[in-house]
Amino acid sequence: MRCTGPRSPRAGNVVSYEQRHVSVNTDFTHGLGEVLTATAAKLPGGNLTFAESIFMLSQSSPYNFGPTTQLLGEVDLKFNTGSMRNIYSPNTVCARELVVDELARQMGQDPLEFRRSFLKDDRLKAVMDKVAQEGEWGRSLPDGVFQGIGIASEYRSAAAVLVELDCRPETVDRQVTDGVTGPRVTKATIVVDTGIALNPRGLEAQMIGGLNDGIALALTSSLPHEGRHPARRQLDNYFYTRQWNTPLETKVVVMPPTSEQPGGAGELAVAPSFAAVACAYARSIGKIPT
Repeated sequence: MRCTGPRSPRAGNVVSYEQRHVSVNTDFTHGLGEVLTATAAKLPGGNLTFAESIFMLSQSSPYNFGPTTQLLGEVDLKFNTGSMRNIYSPNTVCARELVVDELARQMGQDPLEFRRSFLKDDRLKAVMDKVAQEGEWGRSLPDGVFQGIGIASEYRSAAAVLVELDCRPETVDRQVTDGVTGPRVTKATIVVDTGIALNPRGLEAQMIGGLNDGIALALTSSLPHEGRHPARRQLDNYFYTRQWNTPLETKVVVMPPTSEQPGGAGELAVAPSFAAVACAYARSIGKIPT
């Protein structure tokens, strides 16, 4: 990712934004679930066409950052893959939000205020302001505990996530048999606007599921490897968010109807949750994690 803009704390503008998303090759040879597109995806260049199309249709920046480009580059590592939940959004949004935090730091601005000044979407501003209120953005925290915020819009919906990440040694160094520990999200607040919520309790549950996906992607999601390939591929060896990694306190706020039509919610919380946890971790180490 490359983002250009002034570095002086007195400056306040970003003149351009370029993002290059590079990942392992995603297998789209199933096509759209029927024989014609599945056959087309197996033709030379077919899989890449699907990948580029999905990336361009699903990825955008909500910020007024001047000329903006987001491009996909996939590398074939010669082993089977499939689409992760939310496909390209978690990694793309996470990288973007980390850079937004860094820009705010370089310009001497609060990360929340910086986002508010550049956001184009009023619905995103509303969910972000609400999550800051409900999650008590900027409140006094113990040494070693940090806040992070992430926002995303997709499927005609908007979501914001605020987390508190405990990076104190007694938390990071705790031991769990056959598990991954490290920093722990102790508090998470999610605010979601789907236009109109047809099933608010179901929507709340969906957001909690996306939150745990995001926590896993940031902190624990991994498999033992031998060389370039997974050594053991059973589910019990894959370290998704486990009970000892889940937040002690989680709150979901569903916004009042902003439209007569419902938006999507299935994967909406994954990307901003991943971003929020990563931004909190970046604040703990004082630099963008790689």
